[in-house]
Amino acid sequence: MTGRAETEKLSWPRWQQVLLIALLVLLIGNRMTALVDMAAYRSGLLGEIALNSGRAIPDPKAPAGFGRMVEVDPNGPVAKAGIRNGDFVRTDLPYYYQIRPEVGDRINFTLDRDGVRSEHQIVVEPLPVGHEQARSNGLRIANLLAVIISILVGCFILWRGWGNQTAMLLGAALTGVGRGGSNQPPWATDLGLAAPMWWLLILFFVIAALLIPFAMRMFEQQAGALPRWHWRLFNIWIVWCLVSLSIYGGDRYWLTYHMTWAGGAGYPSSLMSISIAVAIAYLVAGWRVSSAAERNRIALIVFALSAYLFAAVLNSWDSMQTGSIVGGESSASLIYFNAAMQGVVAPGLLAYAVLRHKLFDLGFAVNRTLVFGAIGVLLLVSFALIEWAIKQAIPKVWYGGSVYISAGIAVSLYLLFNRIHHKVEHAIERLFFHQWQLNEQALRRFVRAAAHVEKPEALAGNFAAELARFTGGANVALYARTAEGHYADASGATIDADEPALAAMRAEQGAVVPAELGSSIEAALALPMMHQAALAGFVLLGPKPTGEDYRPDEIEVLGWATQQVGLDLQAIRVRELELTNLKLVERNRTLSEILTSTALAKA
Repeated sequence: MTGRAETEKLSWPRWQQVLLIALLVLLIGNRMTALVDMAAYRSGLLGEIALNSGRAIPDPKAPAGFGRMVEVDPNGPVAKAGIRNGDFVRTDLPYYYQIRPEVGDRINFTLDRDGVRSEHQIVVEPLPVGHEQARSNGLRIANLLAVIISILVGCFILWRGWGNQTAMLLGAALTGVGRGGSNQPPWATDLGLAAPMWWLLILFFVIAALLIPFAMRMFEQQAGALPRWHWRLFNIWIVWCLVSLSIYGGDRYWLTYHMTWAGGAGYPSSLMSISIAVAIAYLVAGWRVSSAAERNRIALIVFALSAYLFAAVLNSWDSMQTGSIVGGESSASLIYFNAAMQGVVAPGLLAYAVLRHKLFDLGFAVNRTLVFGAIGVLLLVSFALIEWAIKQAIPKVWYGGSVYISAGIAVSLYLLFNRIHHKVEHAIERLFFHQWQLNEQALRRFVRAAAHVEKPEALAGNFAAELARFTGGANVALYARTAEGHYADASGATIDADEPALAAMRAEQGAVVPAELGSSIEAALALPMMHQAALAGFVLLGPKPTGEDYRPDEIEVLGWATQQVGLDLQAIRVRELELTNLKLVERNRTLSEILTSTALAKA
C-alpha cells in the first residue's frame, strides 16, 4: 500500500511476462468481444433481434445431452415447433443453446417427451414490437455495460500498476469478477472455436480467486509475512477451482449433469463467493492492525468486495433456482440489481480508493479536467440511452407523428441534463477536490499574510512549517544565496551554485525534479525563488509521507507560493538594508558633527 516499499516486484523473465500478457489479452478480449457483441445485438445494431421464446436448462432427470425446456412462449417459434414446458430437447449442434440466435436460422432438434423421441426444426423469428422481452433490452444493455466498466477498471489497474504485484492481482481479479451473459456470438459455431471460448468464459471465475492473494499481500503489508501454510492452502484452492470448473465446463457444454451435487449452474458463482469472502476476511484482519490512515483505504476495499460478494451470492442462488448462469425474464430485476452492484457500486468504490486515497502508487495524479471530461461523456451517453429507452417505451406514433412531441422530449432532456450536470459536477468537486481546495486556500492565505512579516528568519521558518503542513509532513529545506555565492539553509548546510538542479532552475525559472537531472540533491521537488532572472534562493521538498506524487496543480501553487515568499524575503532584506543604510548615514552625520565641534573647539 502507499507509503510502504514493495518488497517484491515483478521480476519474471521476459518470456514469462509476455505469456502472462498474452493470457490476459486473450481472456479480457474474449469477455469484451462477447459483451460488446451482445450489447450491439440487444440495441439492434446487428439487425433484427431474435425472439428468445424458450430456454433449455440442465436437469438430472433428462437423458444425457438433453435439456429441459422452460419459459416457453406459447406464441413463439419454440412453441410453434411443438415444444412445451417440461419437454427434453437436444439441439443439433448439441451446444447450439450456448450460441446467440439469428433471425432466420433453422435449428434442428430432437424432442424427448415421455421417452418418445422425434425430430423437429425451429425457425428463429424476429422480436415483435412491444413484446415483453423488448422492454427489457435497455436494462440488459445497462447490465452488459456495467460489466464492461468493471473489466475496464481492472484493465486500468493492470496497466498503471504493472510490476506492482498487489495491484496486478487486484486488476486481474476484477476482469473476472464482473460477469455478463453466457451466450456466445453466432460466428462461434465451429466446435474447435466454440468449445475454447466456452471454457475461457468459465475460467473467468477462476481469475476471481486472485482476490485472495491480493488480500493476503495487503495483510502482510500491515502485519508482516503470513505463515507458509496460508499460501499452500490458496494453491490447493486455485487448483481445485481450475479442475472443478473445467469439469463443470464440459458438464454444462454437453449437458451430462455430473456436477449436479455441486449446485449445477450456481457452482461458479459459489466458488467466486467463497473466494471473495476469504479475501474480505484477510482484509478485515489487516484493518484491525493498521493505522487510521490505512484503515480508510482498507474499509473502501472491504465495502467494494462486499458489494461483489452480495451480488455473487444472489447470482449463485438464482442460478440454482433457474438452472442457468443468467436466469430468464422472471429474474430480470435480480440481474439488473446485481449489475448495479458489480458495475457501479463496487468499481466506483475501488476507483475512488485508487484515485482519491492512492490505494497503490500507480504514478497517476487525478486531474480536474480529466475527471470532469469523463463525467460529461458518461452523462451524455447516459442521456442518449435514456432518450432511446423513452422512445422504446412510448408508441412510435406519438413521437414519430408529431414534431412537437419529439421537440418536447429533446428540450426536456436538454434542460434536465444541464441541471443534473451542474449537480453532478458540484458533487464530484466536493467528493474529490474539496480537501484540495481547502489546502490551497490555507496556503494562499499564508502567502497574503507573509508580506506583513518583518523578520526574514521568522518568515523563512513559518514558510517551511506551512509547506510541511500543505504536503502532509514532507521534509522542507529553504536555501538562500550567501555572500560567497553558495546557497545555505538554516542549519548551515550548503549547496554549490553550479549544481545541475540549480542551473536548471535558473534556465527554466520553474520547479524541477532533481532526480530527473542527475542531481545529487535528495529531494522530490525543487522550487526556485527568482529575482530579476537571478536565483535568490530555493526550497527543497522531500517525498510526501503518504507516498503520493505531487500533482500538477500542487506543483503550480507551490511554485507560486515559493516565488511570492521569495519576493517577500527579498523585500524584507531590502528594507533591512535601507534601515541599516539610514542608521549609517545618521551615524556618519553624528560623527561629522562631533568632528566639526572638536575642530572648532581646538581652534
